Amino acid sequence: MVTIKLKFTQHALNELEDYFDLDSVEFGDDGWVYLTESFPEDEWVYRMILSLGSEIEVLEPEHIREIMKERAKKIYDKY
Repeated sequence: MVTIKLKFTQHALNELEDYFDLDSVEFGDDGWVYLTESFPEDEWVYRMILSLGSEIEVLEPEHIREIMKERAKKIYDKY
């Protein structure tokens, strides 16, 4: 299990309601939605994050931020 801190748009909140307990989200004064949740660290988590594109950002842990950067770069390089 890994605890992931996420920042995402309210638009993405609609898509994420199937995955998260929305009672645990925090609405920031900056217009972003914040969530800290524990998941098994596996391919599903990475794909779920990537599927939301620029609507989501991993704030913590740093190693998952790096994984997302590497995967996004591979996609970018492909096009």
